[in-house]
Amino acid sequence: ETILPSGDDTAFNYLTYNPSIHLSYRTASMHNYKLNYSLRMRNPSGSQLTTFKTYTEDSYSTGNRNLTQSYTHNAEAGWTKFYNTGSIGIEAYGRLSTGEIDELTDVTDDVDPFIGRIINYSTPYNIGSSWRYGASLNATYRPSGFLNIRLYANLYDYGKLGQDPVKDDKWSYSIRLNMWTKVFNKYQIHASANYSSPTLGLMSTRSARYWVNCGVRADFFNRKLSAFVNVQDIFNWGKKIGNS
Repeated sequence: ETILPSGDDTAFNYLTYNPSIHLSYRTASMHNYKLNYSLRMRNPSGSQLTTFKTYTEDSYSTGNRNLTQSYTHNAEAGWTKFYNTGSIGIEAYGRLSTGEIDELTDVTDDVDPFIGRIINYSTPYNIGSSWRYGASLNATYRPSGFLNIRLYANLYDYGKLGQDPVKDDKWSYSIRLNMWTKVFNKYQIHASANYSSPTLGLMSTRSARYWVNCGVRADFFNRKLSAFVNVQDIFNWGKKIGNS
């Protein structure tokens, strides 16, 4: 149920449920299988439904009484094989979102009576649907208790379908390499290298990004005291470049 802010006595009632199912099976030879499905329902908020206008210096925002619930379906299936020195796994997944809500900006047809001129305004809409499906590969290598290396690679297709309708989709991929090691039986060193190719968003396109994170942890007094220092994007590579 969504109740609008004071001053508007209209109430909107929604039936909301979020079912999910999770199945897994492991064999004696350390093969692990999983199958998951979930449905998530999102209701419009009170601010997205109210007809009152919220003004800034040169624009205003208002709600939309015609908004409906948005739905997101998630499904994934995976296989993992465990070894004494690590593991390897493959996963396939899919996500479908319908009735997604986002704000669109337009210009008033007439002079706004409060500001006294034509101004911009924004209103939320159910702008369309989007989907994402793909596959991922993950591998872990642990040759000893002092070294752990993990690789995660992901290939997926993201697409959207607007109200016009206008269809747009793009294949993207990402790679992440994590490393953990222990030095002198006291210092733990963490490092993570990440790369994400250009991706398509609901309202924009994001350029490629890459960054490296590093950290060091030290334990003292038989692990009764720990100190941890972490540096995000140590080479300052993670800035967004040319979003459009």
